[in-house]
Parts: sequence; structure tokens; C-alpha cells
Amino acid sequence: GDDDPPLELNMTIDDDARGGSLANARALQRYVLLCAQVYPDGGLRDKPGKSRDYYHTCYNLSGLSASQRFFGDDDATYVFGDPSNLLPQTHPVYNVRVEKCNFAFAHFSDADATHDWLSG
Repeated sequence: GDDDPPLELNMTIDDDARGGSLANARALQRYVLLCAQVYPDGGLRDKPGKSRDYYHTCYNLSGLSASQRFFGDDDATYVFGDPSNLLPQTHPVYNVRVEKCNFAFAHFSDADATHDWLSG
């Protein structure tokens, strides 16, 4: 919107598109934190000039979390800006925090998954 500060952002491809990655982790983090964030009100948007909404907030946070860990490795993190920007790791398929997925997998692995049981 008109209240957004002007940003000069270099979105070039560089060495962080490691090993044929689909995205540049550093550029993605810069975009989410500097362009998609609605400051100071909170929330995330598709692009500058658009309104914030829950859908774009969710997928921006998912992309930010994924881009902070190269290939899902917690030991190989890169965090743009302040270290407090590091988000919990999310599962790339279910878009839920990894520890919550592990709890659900453990819980349901013992369940009787027959048709009768599932249909109640």
C-alpha cells in the first residue's frame, strides 16, 4: 500500500540455489520478510499492494520455514536477518510442525485401519 516503505531488493540467483534447488532460499526469505510482511499490523500478503489474509500468511510462513533448512536438515540452516526469525520446521507434505506429524504417525500406526473401524 501507500504506507509501505520503499524497498530496494536484489532478487538474483546466487550460490544458495544449491545443487539444483527449485528456489533460492536467501531470496525467498528476503521477499517474505521485506515484501510480503504487512508492517506494523502483522500478517502476510501475496505481494506489495495486496491485502494480508490467512491463506497467504500460511503459505508464506511455510515457505519461510522450508527455506531456512537446506534439504530439511536442521543442522544446515540459513536465517535471513535476526536469528529470532528462525521458524519451527514444518513437514513439506502436511504443512504441520514436524513434531506434530511424528506424534500423529506414532498414534495412528497402532490403529486398526480396517474399513469397518474407519467408518465407525
